[in-house]
Amino acid sequence: MKAFRIVLDVVSTAWDSAEAFVEAETLEEALVLFKANPYDYDWDNWETHDSETRSWEVNEEECSRYFKEDNDG
Repeated sequence: MKAFRIVLDVVSTAWDSAEAFVEAETLEEALVLFKANPYDYDWDNWETHDSETRSWEVNEEECSRYFKEDNDG
C-alpha cells in the first residue's frame, strides 16, 4: 500500500504556565514592575497544560510520497 506525507500548517492556542523572577522589595512592587515591562524578564519553567487546534491548511508544496517497507512490492 502507498502512503503519503501530508504537511499541515497549524494555528493553535496553548495554555501554558511559566515563572518570571523579579527583584523587588515587595510582591506588589514586583507585580508592578513585571506588568510594566513583562519582556524584560526571563520566563522559565514552561509547562503546557492544554492546547486546541484553531485552524489548519495543507501545505501542498511540502507534501510527498512516504516510502515504507511493506509486502505489496
